[in-house]
Amino acid sequence: MAKRRSIPRVAVIGAGNGGLALAGAAALAGCDVALYDIRPAAVEPVEARGGIGVGGLVEGFGRIRLATIDLGDAIEGAELVIVVVPGRDQAAAIEALSGHIETEQLLLLKPGCTGGALEAAAILRTAGKTQPLIAETDSFLFGCAIAGPAETHITTIKSSFGVAALPARRTEEAVDRINRVFPQAVAADNVLATSFSNMNAVLHVPAMVANAGRVEDGASDFDFYGTGISPSVAHLTEVYDRERLAAADVLGVRPRSLPEWILSNYGVSASSLYETLQILHRDVYGPSAAPRSLKHRYLTEDVPYGAVPTAAIGHAFGIEMPVHRSCITLASVLCGEDFEVTGRSLNRLGLAGLTTDEIRAFVE
Repeated sequence: MAKRRSIPRVAVIGAGNGGLALAGAAALAGCDVALYDIRPAAVEPVEARGGIGVGGLVEGFGRIRLATIDLGDAIEGAELVIVVVPGRDQAAAIEALSGHIETEQLLLLKPGCTGGALEAAAILRTAGKTQPLIAETDSFLFGCAIAGPAETHITTIKSSFGVAALPARRTEEAVDRINRVFPQAVAADNVLATSFSNMNAVLHVPAMVANAGRVEDGASDFDFYGTGISPSVAHLTEVYDRERLAAADVLGVRPRSLPEWILSNYGVSASSLYETLQILHRDVYGPSAAPRSLKHRYLTEDVPYGAVPTAAIGHAFGIEMPVHRSCITLASVLCGEDFEVTGRSLNRLGLAGLTTDEIRAFVE
């Protein structure tokens, strides 16, 4: 087993919006950071510059030890391997990592969407790989965007994010390792809790489906969380959120409701969800231009890797999920993709055929 270093050695897998920000922030925090992406164009500017310029709420130049398209080189010797890729790319990333990851390394999906750690464990089992410690987060730490080649801009930072390991008895160990890099990490009960805390799907899916015409109207430029959240859209979101909580409850999981999550992360609260989201839009998020296409991650990621597994779990144990099911069906038609087929099924999560007690025992 590799010795723990006084300076954390971190490998960030994915050099998109999130990966670039995470790598830059980790470097500024004093970590030894390697950055990997399958796309040469994503890592070459970082390699040429020797690091990442970070602006916004965190400022400085984060020096990156290695920016590469060689996955084995990127994770060699890393204590913490952070997968920061879209949900639809997570399975491919885990399959690629299965040939390199070592048992003493911590494999962290940030975030896991819904069921990321469960799917990762299933993939590694199928590959016959002795599993490393696997963990996932319930959300991403930053609101961020690529500002230019090897440049990132961080606009928001959460006060905390939940972490759970698979199995849950090793969560404190995972949190201890992550806290060396990101002190905002706090322990969640288990990977069911982090999975059911996927708020991206709650915030995005109902509003995207309800605003489909406006999204496709190229002449209409509107704020997604502003005028895109009318009282009726907020109510649709509220009912969607209740279904998520009901599906979680059947497995003994009690994640925060959307209003509770907003209050915890941003200190915003009001008498209704509509008013809460309007305050969040005005005082925290700021201008939030709506997507200009329905084939956007708000649907292409948050439906198959959020709505689909949530609805599948609820349906398997007798919970009615009409808003989830309607959103999945409409999003599939609107995007021309059967998300029930391409999304995370119970089979992909390794949960098919298990009872609620067996699922709870498995994650613990």
